[in-house]
Amino acid sequence: MNFGKYKIAQQINNKGIYAGIELEAEINLQPFNIKIEYETSFFEGWQSGTEWKSAIAFGTQYFLAHIDTPYNHRKGIYVKVIRFQGHEVDTTMALVSIVTIKALMDALKVSIYKEPFVDTKNFIYCFPF
Repeated sequence: MNFGKYKIAQQINNKGIYAGIELEAEINLQPFNIKIEYETSFFEGWQSGTEWKSAIAFGTQYFLAHIDTPYNHRKGIYVKVIRFQGHEVDTTMALVSIVTIKALMDALKVSIYKEPFVDTKNFIYCFPF
């Protein structure tokens, strides 16, 4: 398992964005097989973190779909989320997906094509397709 993390905390005009994630990941040989596990207390400061699990799952699927490999060489992925940090006002599902993708890139030391980003000038979350 490879450790990766990514955190963004930024004030843009009068709006803030904040999210962070720490995870372990490894590619597996079963095409498109995605398995995500969560540490018992990984949602730091949240009563219930279940609302963010779908954003983490989307980020993982986006990452796997955009690794620059031929279609017939697609692999699966195993992810273990260790810690998630967010704030009720400054954390969105789109942002959680982006930090998940960036943490997976860090863990597996790969880049992806059509990498998502935060347009800080216009305050837009961008997922190129």
